[in-house]
Amino acid sequence: MSNCFVSALIVVSTAGLIGCSNLFPTPKENAAASEELRKCLADDFARPGHKTAWYDDVIGVSILGNTINVMTDLTSAEQKSNSICAAVASCVIAVTKNPSTLGTIEVHGQDGRILSRRIRIDGKCS
Repeated sequence: MSNCFVSALIVVSTAGLIGCSNLFPTPKENAAASEELRKCLADDFARPGHKTAWYDDVIGVSILGNTINVMTDLTSAEQKSNSICAAVASCVIAVTKNPSTLGTIEVHGQDGRILSRRIRIDGKCS
């Protein structure tokens, strides 16, 4: 197969994907709710003298659509990831008027892999 033919296939494939991008819009971050959630985590789990063992592992928190993404510096799905997931769920319940609208909590490791997930706010982190 010639390099020109392969290049043409890649260009056509890419053009097809670009044309479909409007069918699957990327959810936008709910910045206000994300900030409220970060504040709750700091207030409840990072108080001087009472900081949890996992708090410093959290790098960022964002709400995209109905999914809460928690970025961490963790390298494996250890107990900390489930503790972070449970803490985020408790904050969601505390600060959200209707927590059932937030469907999933995902705790990501430093490589982006999901270490812990909670489907539905009343579910279990695992």
